[in-house]
Amino acid sequence: MSTEFNFDSPDFEFDFEKEINEIASEPAAPIYIEVPLDGQTQVIMDSSLAYSPGIELSNLLSDYAVLKGGMSGRLEEIKAINTEIEELRRSVTAQIKLLDEKKQDIEASLFDARRKQRELERQIQSAENRLRQALENERIKKEYQDSSVAFDKLTAGFRWREFALQHQIEGAKHLATAKRAILGDKMGLGKTLTSLIACDMLQAQKILVVVPDDVVSNFVREIQHWAPHRSVIMLGKQTKLARNMAIDLMRSLDSFIVVINYSAWRKDNSLLDRLVSLRFDTVIMDEAHTIKETTTNAYKGCAQLVLAENSCPKCRGAIQKIHKSKDTITRLEEINIYNSSRDYWACIGKATPSPTVMDDAIASAIMSSGCGWNEIVDILAENSREFGDLRSVRNVFPMTGTPILNKPTDLFSMLSLVDPVHYSDKNRFNRTYCIQDSAGKWMFQYGGLDRLVKNLSGKYIARDRKTAGVTLPKQDIVVHSIEMDSTVYPGQAKVIKDLSRHAMVILSNGAKLPILYTIALITRKRQANVWPAGIELKDENGIVVFSVGDEIKESIKLDRICGKAESGLPGDYEGLIPDLTGNGDLTNGERIVVFSQFKTPLAELESRIKDAGISVVRFDGDTPEDIRNQVKIDFDRKYCDQIGYEPKWQVVLANYKTGGVGLNFTAATQMIILDEEWNPGKQEQAFNRIDRIGQTEETTVHILRLEKTIDNWMADLIDSKRDMIEGFETKVDLQASLLKAMQEGEMD
Repeated sequence: MSTEFNFDSPDFEFDFEKEINEIASEPAAPIYIEVPLDGQTQVIMDSSLAYSPGIELSNLLSDYAVLKGGMSGRLEEIKAINTEIEELRRSVTAQIKLLDEKKQDIEASLFDARRKQRELERQIQSAENRLRQALENERIKKEYQDSSVAFDKLTAGFRWREFALQHQIEGAKHLATAKRAILGDKMGLGKTLTSLIACDMLQAQKILVVVPDDVVSNFVREIQHWAPHRSVIMLGKQTKLARNMAIDLMRSLDSFIVVINYSAWRKDNSLLDRLVSLRFDTVIMDEAHTIKETTTNAYKGCAQLVLAENSCPKCRGAIQKIHKSKDTITRLEEINIYNSSRDYWACIGKATPSPTVMDDAIASAIMSSGCGWNEIVDILAENSREFGDLRSVRNVFPMTGTPILNKPTDLFSMLSLVDPVHYSDKNRFNRTYCIQDSAGKWMFQYGGLDRLVKNLSGKYIARDRKTAGVTLPKQDIVVHSIEMDSTVYPGQAKVIKDLSRHAMVILSNGAKLPILYTIALITRKRQANVWPAGIELKDENGIVVFSVGDEIKESIKLDRICGKAESGLPGDYEGLIPDLTGNGDLTNGERIVVFSQFKTPLAELESRIKDAGISVVRFDGDTPEDIRNQVKIDFDRKYCDQIGYEPKWQVVLANYKTGGVGLNFTAATQMIILDEEWNPGKQEQAFNRIDRIGQTEETTVHILRLEKTIDNWMADLIDSKRDMIEGFETKVDLQASLLKAMQEGEMD
């Protein structure tokens, strides 16, 4: 039990002063401090000199210990925080990894989706094009049905009505309805007349016909024969001065047909502009496979003629490109009309347009002769023009019986002129209808050609004799397989074998040869089979690596068709030509066309046939123009069958390049092929020179092939290329195929 002490009690007494004095009088006890120093503990009395520094050090050490203790706590906090951070980092890293994986999955799915998107976009675009084409075809079909009677009435009195076959009239109606279409009728069906009928149905006034060089005069004659109501002007194969004079005269004419050759503008850069200024309404391109490559001058010239903007959409007068002045631009901008183009078209009526752009400050005079239309007027009136409205050419008719010679894009060039809206991109064309083989070559997909033709039904007319309902006399193809007799023809046999040995050395060294050198090898081997004299083979650097002297004047092929008889008498020959011609009997014997790629055997044949007393003429690059024109008439049945006409020649010796296309040799009934054209389309063109409308007799084609030589390999190659054209895959590699045939003994 505690007792509370009461300081105020009278019993409590304490003397502070006394107590203090008593304490002070007692002696002070010594004070010691312990200070750590150099690994030991120093005990220091307060009387020691070291006491003061010891106290200082002790105090500092105490402060240090307190500070360190505080720091240690904070370091533990940092450690704990770092641990927490690391745990968070691991957690976030795991989350990031999960998110990255999720992102990659999404990106992968997006990659597939984008690929599918691009594919769907292509499919949508193709489907849209197919729908547009189907609607266009439907329109053309209906228009054809509606216009058929009108076309008949328009052309009731024309001369061709007496001669034209039904398929030609129907084909012309299709062309006239479509206005821009490819006429792909097979050779011999009379495409020339079909196109002229279409022009009459369309009431075309200014017509341009573009043809190969050697067909110019023949096409002119065809026009004069079938369409005498037309004024035809031949610009092809004329001098520049003569052409320019004719063009200047035509400016005052309202109606004419101009015939010109594809190469005419190659050396005359101004010709195309002058032709464009004539404002043709119709362009016909005969043997249009000539422009199969879009990079050639022939195609580029045709594209300029067909696609040029040169006609007023209001009055169809001439138009001139005008350069906007700053004042014109300012006036347009003041009414909020902004147009990035600095140039515009303006009608100039019948004035002659300048090929250069005129400034509008000085163009008022020439514009005053027009109807008043210009593109600024359209802008102000918010008039929109359809694609092609400024073009004078409304009707475009490429014509060819072989639209595809080697590859699908052979057809694309023609489509780009007929329908530049849907066929402006060659790559898209390839993706839609073609595939690439292992060598990267574009081929038609299986059935791709048929699908394309179906899509083009209104713009592509292609008939053979059966579908056209045309029956011509039978044509037989006879292959003469000839075994080389090295005893009788030692020189020719040696050249053939030497060439093969040389070719095997070159082809088997593993190097990939330039394609042109491989073709040169093939060409020289073909030449050796016909006439080996004078052969020269050059390497890719132009150095002669193989040659044959002119002294080897022997040929088993030439002897088979016109060789010296066993009698040895002058002028006594035997073979196909003497037999078929009745030894030169123009009345009872048959007439013959001989084809070869090479001039020298044709020249040798000409000499032999003349010596045999048989009338003969050569038709190649060395033949004068006047003789060529005579040959075209002399071997065309519609001329030489006329009463009173006397044929001049019984045999024509033709080069493929000059005589293989666009000509009628229907007066002949026999054809001899010395060496086959390795393009199946060109070979068929050659065959059809005697097998076409106008032929009234059965015909025979004799093909000469030396067994176990390049001739057999060529025949297989032609068959392979024919399959490709029909839309099937092929993997023909010229170099490998040629070497294989020689190594396996299939070819000498």
